[in-house]
Amino acid sequence: MEHLLDAASHHGRAAIRAVTSKDEFVLLDGAFHVGAAVELAAKAAVAETEPMLLSSAGNTKGEMVDTLARFRPGVNVAPVPGGQRRRLRTIDASVAVAVVARLYPKCNVSVELPLDVRNDAVHLAVVDPDRLTEAVRAMVVYVTLVVEAIELPPALFWRDEANEALSLQTQRVRRLLKLAKRRVVLAKQAFELRLDAIEQPEGRDALVRQLERLRPAFDETVEHPCPACGYSAALGWTSDVDVERDPDGGYYVAFAGLSFEGLECPVCDLKLNAEETEALGIDGTWEPPEPEVDFADVLEASDYDEYDPS
Repeated sequence: MEHLLDAASHHGRAAIRAVTSKDEFVLLDGAFHVGAAVELAAKAAVAETEPMLLSSAGNTKGEMVDTLARFRPGVNVAPVPGGQRRRLRTIDASVAVAVVARLYPKCNVSVELPLDVRNDAVHLAVVDPDRLTEAVRAMVVYVTLVVEAIELPPALFWRDEANEALSLQTQRVRRLLKLAKRRVVLAKQAFELRLDAIEQPEGRDALVRQLERLRPAFDETVEHPCPACGYSAALGWTSDVDVERDPDGGYYVAFAGLSFEGLECPVCDLKLNAEETEALGIDGTWEPPEPEVDFADVLEASDYDEYDPS
């Protein structure tokens, strides 16, 4: 795990240094680094919990642990009989990120841009400086959350680039807040224009009631006042469910929780993703509602204990 973290630190810090360059090939290197930092930080967090979770092709636990151990100072790994080691295959970056989101829900933030920027550089040798800058900001936010989740001080991870990493993190939050506020203003203006086109107050009220009946297509929702129009919007979550075959030939369904998707308002059509919603100070933590039935009272009132099968 330490080797993966060291490598993630190297790539993350290299990406921070590269992002200010005007040299095309330095920027291209930065694109490689930004995706590698995300992937390796995620895999380090996975390995912290269970190294076998990194395997994607039936490697044994011993092979996985030996591979990780070879990079630890002072650790001697016994040679493999015959001198041949099987090729070690690990999970993709996107899978590692998804596993980390399960293990550490606070790390469930988007890293699509850093991985896309890395792929553009790897497969097409192209990099857009503006996209790279935003990708580095997103990478810093994500990796810092991962580092904090595994209880490592971020300053130790970022080293000489700690101040710059903090600055990039702040820039990312400010940009998200600015973007979210802009979406709110535009949604409010569009909604007011729509209402102004209806002369009768009764018609306006009828339109609002009709729109409020519409519900966004999330697995779970909680009502929340819309920051644009003030009517009832919805905070939405989607279920994270895996279905796998079990050794007995059946199926195993694993419910891994709920991922926050953001806020949608059916009245003014405001849509904010998870990061934009939280930038406005709206908490995306899922809290199950109180059950409508008090099962303790139901059990007390039950005549189950008095049932006589004879």
